[in-house]
Amino acid sequence: MEDVRQLKGKKLLFPLHVTPEASTDVWAPQFNDMLQTATRIVEHLPPDWTLVMKEHPTAIYLQRNPSELEALRALPRSILVSPLASNEELLKECVLLVISSTLGLEALVKGYPLITLGKPFFDASGNTLALDDFARLPEVLRDVLHFKPAPLKTERFIARYFDCTNPGNPVNPQLFPNLKSQIKEDLIAEDFASRFLKSKP
Repeated sequence: MEDVRQLKGKKLLFPLHVTPEASTDVWAPQFNDMLQTATRIVEHLPPDWTLVMKEHPTAIYLQRNPSELEALRALPRSILVSPLASNEELLKECVLLVISSTLGLEALVKGYPLITLGKPFFDASGNTLALDDFARLPEVLRDVLHFKPAPLKTERFIARYFDCTNPGNPVNPQLFPNLKSQIKEDLIAEDFASRFLKSKP
């Protein structure tokens, strides 16, 4: 973390996925190659930005191919941090870009702005900035610095998310409007906001 804090300029956090992994191979196969995706990000990164890659926590047990790891470490204007690095500390230091990482959902819940690749399910919140073309990365990075996530959108999204997952149904709430009556969305949203969002420092 100290190395990340000492970096000059702005920092873009990209949490790596393990390879292979269902969340990329199935939901975002165009981004399932971590080295290729990280390389594309660096190629389009504005000059005053550094890419901060966080190794996936399961890499402690399922080690990344050594040649891929060395290639990631060799990328210019980038740094690779430990899988044990604190998410909270990284979110305070960096702008977040995710494919379908749970760190993206964590950032959404905590009110941090985030950029997404591959249309993860939390794009349905309306509180993310979707990157559909790496050439647009400088533009999206400018936008994210001024982007203020709307707490009400997050509350409503989490309420619908719980509403869909509680009966054991898929996690795309926009596809299952009939489930909203099973659990009171307003009550879930209010409870979630009071316990998690409004208690934030």
